[in-house]
Amino acid sequence: MKEMKVFDIDGIKVSIPMDMYKEACRVFVLEEETSEEEIRGNYTHIKHLVIVNYRKSLDDIGKITFEYIKNNHTEKEISEGVQKLLVDDIELNGGNYDSTK
Repeated sequence: MKEMKVFDIDGIKVSIPMDMYKEACRVFVLEEETSEEEIRGNYTHIKHLVIVNYRKSLDDIGKITFEYIKNNHTEKEISEGVQKLLVDDIELNGGNYDSTK
């Protein structure tokens, strides 16, 4: 079983494989969390990924809220969506992550 980095985003446990987290830190998508500022930065980035994953168009702004996502999706579904977007972020910033490992 993979080691996971778990973020508590307003009561939702968002899990990211530790190797994905480390690659995201390496390419500066996420911070290594050595300060409160870095923890807040990661929290903000991941919360945005949660929301972006469920907003498919501009028409969803105001309709798909964080509370809606929290109440209508499992933590596993939310984590899987965040992981897909995080892989895109990693690749966009010059990193490499094989999510099939």
